[in-house]
Amino acid sequence: MISKRYSGFTLVELLVVIAIIGVLIALLLPAVQQAREAARRMECKNNMKQIGLAMHNYHDSLGSFPPGAISTTPIADNNLGNSGSWSADMSRAPWTVLILPYVEESALHDSFDFGKTFAWAFNQNLSVHGASSYDTPTNDNHIYQAKSMPKYICPSFTTGRFPTLSYHAVCGGGPTPTDQDQYNGHNGYSGRVYFNNGVFWRNSKTRFADITDGTTNVLILGETIYSMKGNTCCEMTTWASGYRHSANDPLLVGTSAAVLQINSGPDVNGNQVNTFNYVTSTFGSEHPGGAQFVLGDGSVQFLSEVIDINAYRQLAVRGDGLPIGGPQL
Repeated sequence: MISKRYSGFTLVELLVVIAIIGVLIALLLPAVQQAREAARRMECKNNMKQIGLAMHNYHDSLGSFPPGAISTTPIADNNLGNSGSWSADMSRAPWTVLILPYVEESALHDSFDFGKTFAWAFNQNLSVHGASSYDTPTNDNHIYQAKSMPKYICPSFTTGRFPTLSYHAVCGGGPTPTDQDQYNGHNGYSGRVYFNNGVFWRNSKTRFADITDGTTNVLILGETIYSMKGNTCCEMTTWASGYRHSANDPLLVGTSAAVLQINSGPDVNGNQVNTFNYVTSTFGSEHPGGAQFVLGDGSVQFLSEVIDINAYRQLAVRGDGLPIGGPQL
């Protein structure tokens, strides 16, 4: 009699093959994730490079960098916080809208009415938030403000679910702010900080000639993961939010200062872990180990989250006359 032999894997052989495949996948997955993050970081760097070039072109056309945000507040009033006269109708375009023609978004730029109010925040249904208190929606600006702007969003940014802003202009920096370069808000927002020793603040018109430390030594733009996003019941800002006018609680949405260490915002539970408001006092990113910044010369550099805090703060100041890492401001 002739016996038949059936070819195939035994159970032990099959389990060994599955185990080997599992080990190979475990070894390959981190490499794939690192490659993807490297690609996202490169795309983010390109976004920032284009924004930096747009700011340079704006300067070439109009003689100065764009203001952090335009406001019709009287000149005699403090341009940092909001001491003096104020009205919700005084809010106008932020820097993110002003540079649109220089990032190939001329059509969107021309859709705005720059003579009327820019809303500072929205509810999730895209309606203007707090119109009775902070904004008077006198035109359709808010329709265009609520449009998504991928050029202003880092591809590694995973926590946003509304048109938001991953890049903040640098208004300056330093240790504990003085009365001349901060405004401490009330109503639970104590700790917001505003400086005018950098390049961008309310109604600023900084020129290259004003950056006396040299454009290669001054930060003008940085990554942030701390933009106000709100929740189902509260306000959320967008990439085109105007200046928030309030007697006790102003907010310059698209700028931050170098006060706290990079990536030192709220902890994993969302609890604030410092005395200053992290929205205005620090920068951060989803990239491991630090965040990317644009310098005054248009170059993009990655700064470590463990950079010397004194050197980091001095990089945000346009003209302190000190060597980087020298005496504290």
